Order: sequence, then structure tokens, then C-alpha cells
Amino acid sequence: MTKVTVLGGGHGHAGHSGLHIGPFKNGKGALVDCGWSVGQRVSQTLLGELDYSTHDIKQDKISHMFLTHHHGDHVGGVPFLLYAASRLNSTLDWKVYSPEAPNLLYQTLMSGWVKYINLTGTVTSHQVGEDGIVRSTIMRFLKNGQPTLEDLAQAEQPSGAPIATINDGEGVIYVRSTPIEHGHGDDRLPTRAFRFDREAYKVDNTAMQELKLTPGRWIAELLMPAFKRGDTTIEVNGTQVELARLVRKEARSLAYITDTRSPVGDYFSRLVAFARGVDVLLTEANWTTDMARHSANHMSAADAKALAEAAFDPTKKYTNQPRLLLMHMAPQTVEDSVTKEAASDKYQVQLAKTGAVHEW
Repeated sequence: MTKVTVLGGGHGHAGHSGLHIGPFKNGKGALVDCGWSVGQRVSQTLLGELDYSTHDIKQDKISHMFLTHHHGDHVGGVPFLLYAASRLNSTLDWKVYSPEAPNLLYQTLMSGWVKYINLTGTVTSHQVGEDGIVRSTIMRFLKNGQPTLEDLAQAEQPSGAPIATINDGEGVIYVRSTPIEHGHGDDRLPTRAFRFDREAYKVDNTAMQELKLTPGRWIAELLMPAFKRGDTTIEVNGTQVELARLVRKEARSLAYITDTRSPVGDYFSRLVAFARGVDVLLTEANWTTDMARHSANHMSAADAKALAEAAFDPTKKYTNQPRLLLMHMAPQTVEDSVTKEAASDKYQVQLAKTGAVHEW
């Protein structure tokens, strides 16, 4: 399984949103949001200035970033990571996916660029528009020089298709995204939810030993290609053997939906369809229904419950009971009230507390 570390659960702390997925077997990892306080603490830890558990996070090993929207509590920490990378003479190769917000990501990355004089490498930004067009740019950092920015070709993003594919060294993670609604009228800000579907193939070593098969090229060149083609049997020493006896497919999925209004009607149905069948749903519970005041731009614990009950698939054979992880609570919310309002016998419910590590 893959680790998901909560870098910022967002409960009562500005700038406190962020996840780390990994480290993968190949040593890399992905960030999902990076609020300013998250980026600052991780940066100080990497530089040895603060004792904050980063769970093997290294900014030069981050391969992907997925940013839900361009508010400081979700993207403001990125410059701190660039600063740490510069101090550590790192070479970057980041791929950043975010909603369309012309110049905002560039300005975020460029804030105080003179501090990054030792930084080299590239940051490729893919801004996914609500019109289905992906607008990409590449920022090149040159040591002792000002970064350069180059526009890449635009591409149409087919509905439901992955926006990114990550090879984690053991399997493949397909990342999908959908626009969500945050704010109203002139204050509406392009915002996206993300879904991570991981597929991996595991060889049954016991069955291999029983058939006196040795791992190695036989697996890479014969067994795995046959399995991925959809073959049901394979010839082993003159005998047809069921592939299901030798290999099994493992599939796990996680959805990250935060900073959006209470979903009702068609909008609720769209979010349910996006998160349908996931193993882990990480979403906000910004307020509870007994609170006198709350934000119209955020979901309540009751909204989170309704979404989870509809999204977790009762016909799916889950390896473990599905989990609802709650984050982004307003300062005045009471933790016990949040978990009580979101509770259901259909899933586990937990608060996504800063520093917690969840297996996914």
C-alpha cells in the first residue's frame, strides 16, 4: 500500500492544508496542496532549522503537485520549498497540475525569485480549464540567472481521462480531476477535485515456488504481458496454468474534494459519480449544522456524510472498510461534533490530523 501523510489538516490554522502521497518505491512522491504554513515547516525541517516530521519528503524527489485552487492556504507554501531547494542546491523536475488561473501560479513561484539563485531544473505547469483545455508552460531555473517561462502547446482534455499518470515503481497511479464550485459570482474561483486510482500487479511467490518457477525475466517478458493482455492461462512447462493463480491485480483509489459549497441536485450527483467506489474519501467538514454561523463556500460534516454514503459502493468488495477523512474545519468547530455528524456504519470516519499517516 501507499502512504498518505497529512501535512496540514486545516483545523483552525490558516495556511494549513496539504497531503504527501508516497514515498514511492522509486523514491519520489506527490504533493496535494501546499499551504503556506505547510511549506514553511517542511522547508525549515529540510534545512535542519525545525524538528517537524516530513516522512521522507524531499523537495528534489517530488515529481508531481496537484493544487486545488490558488488561495494561499493551498498554494502559498510552494515558494518555501523552492527556497529550501535552492539552499540545498537541488535540481527540480516538478509537474504541477492546477485550475486555470493565468499568471497566478507563475507569480506564486516567482515571488522573491532572487532567493533561488542556486536553483536549477524545471517546473512544468499544466493548468486545466473548465473548458477542457489544458494550457501548459515550462519554467526553467538557471543557476545565477532569472527563470525563463515558455508556453507549450494547448491540448484538449477528454472528459474522464487521466490528467496525469504516475509510475510509482510498483504500479501506476492514474490521476483524474473535475471542476468544483468555490465562491459565488465575481468571487467564484476556479477550483478542482482530484482522484487517484492506483493499479498494481502482484506475483504470488508461493505459487511460483510450487510450479518451480524462478522470478526475473520470465515474469517481465511472459507473465505480466500475458496478464495485462487479458489472457486467462499461460503455458508453464507444457501445462496450461490459470493466470489468476500466479498474479493478482490490486486496485486502490482515493478522492480529494475540498473547498466547495454544499452539493445539492445535479452538482451532488456529479461529485458522487466522480468519487464513486473509492477506498478513501478525503473531504472537508468546515462546519456542523448546529452552528449559528458558517461559510456558504464550504461543506458541512453532514454534507461529507451524504457524499460518502452515496460514493462508497455497497457492491464493491473492499479489502478494508472504506474511510472518510475529514479536514479543513473552521476554528470554532468542535471535533467531537464533526465526527458525530459525519458518522455512519457504512465506513470508518476519522479526522485528518496533521502528521497522521494513512495507508492507502
